[in-house]
Amino acid sequence: NRKRIAKVLDFRKKIAMHIFLKRANLSNLDLSELDFSGYNLTGAILKHTNLEGAKLSRAKLTKSNLTDANLKNAYLGWADLTDALLKNANLEGAKFYDYYRNKSANLTNADLTGANFKNAVLGGADLTGAVLNGANFDGANLSYTKIDLNIIKEQIIEGKIKKLAGQNLSGW
Repeated sequence: NRKRIAKVLDFRKKIAMHIFLKRANLSNLDLSELDFSGYNLTGAILKHTNLEGAKLSRAKLTKSNLTDANLKNAYLGWADLTDALLKNANLEGAKFYDYYRNKSANLTNADLTGANFKNAVLGGADLTGAVLNGANFDGANLSYTKIDLNIIKEQIIEGKIKKLAGQNLSGW
């Protein structure tokens, strides 16, 4: 019975956290290594927040503000970053496997060194000025994405990028 009660209390706590985190101001906090998988963080303000190593799998980050946040080595598989603002964010080594729902995600000037976008759908995202050294775009969909294609030219030539609709490849 104790285990059952503990599970019920844990479940209630998770529900309360889902409600509490929607549009919450979590700026300047150290939330590193925490598990936010499946949480609804819609409209949350996470400016300058440390989310290093955090698990954000299937988290809803729609219209969230993660400007200057530290998401180094964070896991964002299946996260919803539609209209999310990640300007100047540190996403070094972050994992975006099968990242979807990212309409208009703004990753301007973000550090995406070594980030993994394998099979990610990045259509419409803005990666202007982003640092992409060693980033993996195998099987990614970059249709209508704002990105300097010269940085990932080798991956494009090798046929590793899945879709490039709306990209200007003239002169290649």
